[in-house]
Amino acid sequence: TAKELDPALKSGIILLDSQSNTYKFLNPRVRETAYSMLDEVDRVYIHLKLGRYLLQQTKPAQIEEQIFNLVKHFNIGKKLFLVSSFTPRLAEFNLIAAKKAKAAIAYEVAANYLNIALELLSPFEWQEHYNLKSNIYLEASEIQYLQTNFTFAQQLADVVLTQAKTVFIKTNAYITPK
Repeated sequence: TAKELDPALKSGIILLDSQSNTYKFLNPRVRETAYSMLDEVDRVYIHLKLGRYLLQQTKPAQIEEQIFNLVKHFNIGKKLFLVSSFTPRLAEFNLIAAKKAKAAIAYEVAANYLNIALELLSPFEWQEHYNLKSNIYLEASEIQYLQTNFTFAQQLADVVLTQAKTVFIKTNAYITPK
């Protein structure tokens, strides 16, 4: 709260940006030093809180615009909510980030987001999150192909083929480059 930040504000360590009503460190090195002094649990907790705050402040129409910042914080904080009802939403956020990274031809970054999305959802959750899992696996298969990881791309597509409920999903698995 503002009261707790007052000593740092008075000493000049942080500044108040009156336009955005946010606090910023005077120098990035001060921020880095403060961050390095936190233990791992505190860092994870802070990133989770930041992610929640950013999501709360982000209008639904702006989520894609803010997706990289959101997933950065939530992915670091994910250790604290792996059994939460939020994990499917985080998997979806990682899928959105992966698609955006793929559009920028950042295939390795996209693959990292998709790997996180795959980790977040249990292999047994196909019934509950069928569309999301299908989309993640199809996207991951394509990204692996684009990175010339043909065997892994095929393995991912094969999972979709065994789980597919519709001809449309099966067709997408076959169309995914192999």
